[in-house]
Amino acid sequence: MKKFIKLLIFVLMLSCSFVFISISTYAQYTGTIFIIDYYYENQERCLPRYYSDKCYYGETFVVESPELEGYYPDKDVIEHVWVDSYRYVVTYKPIEENQKFTLTINYLDENNNPLDDPYVEELSYLAEYSVASPEIYGYSTKSTTVSGTVVCNKTIDVIYKKNDYNLEINYLDEDNNVLF
Repeated sequence: MKKFIKLLIFVLMLSCSFVFISISTYAQYTGTIFIIDYYYENQERCLPRYYSDKCYYGETFVVESPELEGYYPDKDVIEHVWVDSYRYVVTYKPIEENQKFTLTINYLDENNNPLDDPYVEELSYLAEYSVASPEIYGYSTKSTTVSGTVVCNKTIDVIYKKNDYNLEINYLDEDNNVLF
């Protein structure tokens, strides 16, 4: 009888530890979120919080910082690969008169290797831009022109895909007649 009671106590202790482990694991899973807070330089909130609890492991979030008249964000885009909860802070600074912003356009292959020198230009706030993507031998892109309005420092990646070629060989005689 004593062995039975000891076994029963052991089984209860073991099952309690499994319950404790599963509760802590569950709590960790449900607390997984992705947050972006938007503040002025004085730490006062300027825009509503971006919040997502629908995160999938390995998913990439790309969130552009909203425009705020008279201010520019320190990060124009937040790009995050979700593997755990994470919080970003975007700080908005006042735009000064005649303030310039840098537009950078990178020309990359599908593996993020540079194919050409980046395009870099200093532009005034609210200046419009339209930049033709260069032709790169052996590659093509869907982004033949990059255009928009400057509201902050901005980096844009134009991705090029390697072209597929079909080789056709024609055997001709000296009068350009096909031989076979």
